[in-house]
Amino acid sequence: MKLLAGVEKVSDPIEDELPKEKPHNNNEVDTIQDHLQGLIRKCDHVPADSSIKADISLNNNEAKLRRLLAFKDAPEYLQHNPYILHGYRGYLTTKLCVESIFWWTNETINIWSHIFGWMLFFGLTLYDLCLLNIHAPFGDKVIVALLLICFQVCMILSSVYHTFSCRSEKDYWCFLSFDLFGIALSLLSIYMSGVYYAFWCHKVCRTTTNLRTALQYGVCLRDGDELRLAGFAKAIVLIQF
Repeated sequence: MKLLAGVEKVSDPIEDELPKEKPHNNNEVDTIQDHLQGLIRKCDHVPADSSIKADISLNNNEAKLRRLLAFKDAPEYLQHNPYILHGYRGYLTTKLCVESIFWWTNETINIWSHIFGWMLFFGLTLYDLCLLNIHAPFGDKVIVALLLICFQVCMILSSVYHTFSCRSEKDYWCFLSFDLFGIALSLLSIYMSGVYYAFWCHKVCRTTTNLRTALQYGVCLRDGDELRLAGFAKAIVLIQF
């Protein structure tokens, strides 16, 4: 009995030392809930033109624009080859057009082949005109420089066309015109350089032939849109040229 009495005496101070649980405060919980509801109401009343909602909508739109399309879903003016079934870009902004250079699309090889082509001709220009110490007439150096520069212009314009052709139909036809201009310019430089070396000993024939060719090229550029030739007719004229 004395032992039990001692246990009861020891247990009493232990219970006194234990921290007592604080009573549940309903006022604090209600205050937190009211604060959260106020924040939710503020978010709901954010104006549509705010920077937060603008950023969210912009990110959502860019995510949708980054999706590649099938042939049947692509813009009609981009549906050239029915045997290429996937990998078409939709209407893109200028930023996404530049970004699409690093995507895998139906234009990736076209873009990078012309970029590497420009790098090649740029390196050849530096090598032939700056690194090689060739004692050639000034006219020869001018012809070689013009030939390589025309090739670079062709590569740049073609890569620009394949990159930005999906921005809009109007831009598509505009960049296509630049692409064809670069191709025609490179063909002109090839022809004129050939005439230059073919009539090396006949300066009068060389000069008159190159002037006549340059004049024909200028007339075609000026009146090309007014002729309105069909696609196959343009191809025939290009091959004959």
